[in-house]
Amino acid sequence: MFGLSRTGNKTKLFYFLVVACAFAIFNLVLNISNINKFFTQAIFGYDSTEVREGSFNPSRRANYLLFSLSEARQVNKLVIATFDPEEQEVDFVSVNPNIYTNLAYGFGSDCLCSAFSKGDFQVDPKGIDIFYESVADTLGLPLDGYFYLDEERLEKDRLLGLKKELTGLGNLWKIFRLGNFLSEDSRTNTPLSKLFKVYQKLWQVRSDKYNYVELGPDYYQQTKDQGLDHMVLQRDQFDNFVSSVFNDPEIEKEASRVEIRNGTGKPGLATRASRLVSNLGVEVVAVDNAELDNVGKTLIIDYNSKPKTSARLAYLFDGEVVTRTPEEGKRGDIVVVVGLDYYQKLSGKDK
Repeated sequence: MFGLSRTGNKTKLFYFLVVACAFAIFNLVLNISNINKFFTQAIFGYDSTEVREGSFNPSRRANYLLFSLSEARQVNKLVIATFDPEEQEVDFVSVNPNIYTNLAYGFGSDCLCSAFSKGDFQVDPKGIDIFYESVADTLGLPLDGYFYLDEERLEKDRLLGLKKELTGLGNLWKIFRLGNFLSEDSRTNTPLSKLFKVYQKLWQVRSDKYNYVELGPDYYQQTKDQGLDHMVLQRDQFDNFVSSVFNDPEIEKEASRVEIRNGTGKPGLATRASRLVSNLGVEVVAVDNAELDNVGKTLIIDYNSKPKTSARLAYLFDGEVVTRTPEEGKRGDIVVVVGLDYYQKLSGKDK
């Protein structure tokens, strides 16, 4: 009995040390940004400054693009995963990747499923950049990051069983798979520090709070372009869906009124930006041209102390927040001055 007890104690001590070491490493990674950058460069093969890092804040709505690729490098599954902090709920929304749309970076009109392969024969922009920005613009949906996964991992049953499959101390190592540490089938722009926060939140969400929705035929319509039949997104229908499913409680509480100003002189840019802002859950009160038409970097001008909305807009547009004192006659609490950087992202042109 004594021998068995000693063996049991040794086993417990061993597992305790393993878990303690694991959490010590995780804590180190969570708090040292240079290590995050090192992992990003060493494992993903690019500097985090080239591809914008994914974001996760457990107090606000977070939307992630999940997708898989065929052997021909075509996107064959497209799912938007969204976390609702107020309801403590995760929704998976399956979208048909065969939508015909205007691809980002000036790659013309084509199937959304082909966007990733457009970057196969060039250094910049990369395929993921083209696809990611094309999805954000087509859906008019604020995105916080992406995960490139195996096709089977995006099946309905696998997604609904994500908590059981991924969480728990016995499955803690699987977080490394999400970061591509142990496999070749996963890619993400979400840094390791944010991955562990996502993992922690998935653990906390109840199993019955994971939901799956597949967009039906009412969200698509057939059209012709140059004599060919194509399927396009019913944007008004989809935007109504976004407002009911993707609302952000934190942004809604600030109740910001936003003006969109085109600072490039390029037609239609403010209108495209306004859809993204509106789908964030804020009221767009004006869409017009700015006084200047050569603004380089998109500006988020906060006149009435709306820090959470300003920060969210700055992330979405990769812009810079400027705080100003309130001015008479301003209809908006925040003014977004769209710059040439946003134009370049959509058109691929510098000027």
